[in-house]
Amino acid sequence: MAQNGKKEDLTWHDVNADDLPPNVRKLLDALIAAEAKFKDELEVALKKAGHMPEGTRLIMSRKRERIGVAFAKSGVGGGSRLQFK
Repeated sequence: MAQNGKKEDLTWHDVNADDLPPNVRKLLDALIAAEAKFKDELEVALKKAGHMPEGTRLIMSRKRERIGVAFAKSGVGGGSRLQFK
Protein backbone atom coordinates (compact mmCIF):
# COMPACT_ATOMS: atom_id res chain seq x y z
CA MET A 1 0.00 0.00 0.00
CA ALA A 2 1.22 3.48 -0.75
CA GLN A 3 1.93 5.89 2.10
CA ASN A 4 -1.08 8.00 1.17
CA GLY A 5 -3.37 5.06 1.97
CA LYS A 6 -4.32 4.32 -1.63
CA LYS A 7 -3.91 0.82 -2.96
CA GLU A 8 -1.11 0.44 -5.50
CA ASP A 9 -1.69 -1.54 -8.66
CA LEU A 10 0.97 -4.18 -9.22
CA THR A 11 1.78 -5.55 -12.62
CA TRP A 12 3.28 -9.03 -12.80
CA HIS A 13 5.58 -10.00 -15.62
CA ASP A 14 6.72 -13.47 -16.59
CA VAL A 15 10.47 -13.40 -17.02
CA ASN A 16 12.55 -16.17 -18.51
CA ALA A 17 15.42 -16.83 -16.09
CA ASP A 18 17.78 -17.20 -19.07
CA ASP A 19 17.10 -13.56 -19.94
CA LEU A 20 18.25 -12.24 -16.56
CA PRO A 21 21.66 -10.65 -16.05
CA PRO A 22 24.22 -13.25 -14.87
CA ASN A 23 24.51 -11.83 -11.34
CA VAL A 24 20.69 -11.86 -10.88
CA ARG A 25 20.45 -15.39 -12.32
CA LYS A 26 23.14 -16.55 -9.88
CA LEU A 27 21.15 -15.12 -6.96
CA LEU A 28 17.93 -16.73 -8.21
CA ASP A 29 19.65 -20.12 -8.59
CA ALA A 30 21.01 -19.80 -5.02
CA LEU A 31 17.54 -19.00 -3.69
CA ILE A 32 16.00 -22.00 -5.43
CA ALA A 33 18.76 -24.32 -4.16
CA ALA A 34 18.38 -23.01 -0.59
CA GLU A 35 14.60 -23.52 -0.62
CA ALA A 36 14.99 -27.08 -1.94
CA LYS A 37 17.55 -27.88 0.78
CA PHE A 38 15.28 -26.40 3.45
CA LYS A 39 12.33 -28.46 2.23
CA ASP A 40 14.40 -31.67 2.25
CA GLU A 41 15.71 -31.00 5.76
CA LEU A 42 12.22 -30.12 7.04
CA GLU A 43 10.82 -33.34 5.58
CA VAL A 44 13.51 -35.40 7.34
CA ALA A 45 12.88 -33.59 10.64
CA LEU A 46 9.09 -34.07 10.39
CA LYS A 47 9.52 -37.79 9.64
CA LYS A 48 11.93 -38.27 12.58
CA ALA A 49 9.53 -36.48 14.93
CA GLY A 50 6.61 -38.62 13.71
CA HIS A 51 4.63 -35.68 12.31
CA MET A 52 4.68 -36.78 8.66
CA PRO A 53 2.60 -39.80 7.63
CA GLU A 54 4.35 -42.58 5.69
CA GLY A 55 3.82 -42.59 1.94
CA THR A 56 3.25 -38.84 1.72
CA ARG A 57 5.23 -35.98 0.28
CA LEU A 58 5.67 -32.51 1.67
CA ILE A 59 3.95 -29.52 0.05
CA MET A 60 4.94 -26.04 1.20
CA SER A 61 3.48 -22.61 0.62
CA ARG A 62 5.19 -19.42 1.73
CA LYS A 63 3.79 -15.94 2.25
CA ARG A 64 6.16 -13.42 3.81
CA GLU A 65 7.41 -15.00 7.05
CA ARG A 66 4.63 -17.65 7.28
CA ILE A 67 4.96 -21.16 5.93
CA GLY A 68 2.02 -23.46 5.20
CA VAL A 69 2.72 -27.20 5.24
CA ALA A 70 0.60 -29.98 3.76
CA PHE A 71 1.15 -33.66 3.13
CA ALA A 72 0.05 -35.09 -0.22
CA LYS A 73 -0.74 -38.74 -0.76
CA SER A 74 -1.19 -40.04 -4.30
CA GLY A 75 -4.67 -41.32 -4.93
CA VAL A 76 -6.27 -43.47 -7.59
CA GLY A 77 -6.01 -42.01 -11.07
CA GLY A 78 -3.09 -39.73 -10.23
CA GLY A 79 -5.12 -37.48 -7.94
CA SER A 80 -3.84 -36.28 -4.61
CA ARG A 81 -5.34 -35.77 -1.19
CA LEU A 82 -3.93 -32.96 0.94
CA GLN A 83 -3.73 -33.02 4.72
CA PHE A 84 -3.05 -29.55 6.15
CA LYS A 85 -1.21 -29.28 9.46
